[in-house]
Amino acid sequence: MDSFRAATRGASTLTLTQTLALTLALTLTSFWEARGHAGSVCHALRGMMRSLLFATHVTPGRDTPAVYAVQRYCNAFFALMLQDYP
Repeated sequence: MDSFRAATRGASTLTLTQTLALTLALTLTSFWEARGHAGSVCHALRGMMRSLLFATHVTPGRDTPAVYAVQRYCNAFFALMLQDYP
């Protein structure tokens, strides 16, 4: 009976270890994928803000709502990124 318990304990430990390793691998994969998407959005927002402010002629009365809209999008993006941190 003791050999059966030892074999069962070994098999359950191996199964648990493989399950945890697979879970960790999937979690890290999804983390790096999400980090890549967040970086892409950040890069696109930065490029949009640069093109709006530096590459075009911004007229204070006409383009102010567009500048504020981009700033709101940037603020919302960074607020969503930082909501998981304490």
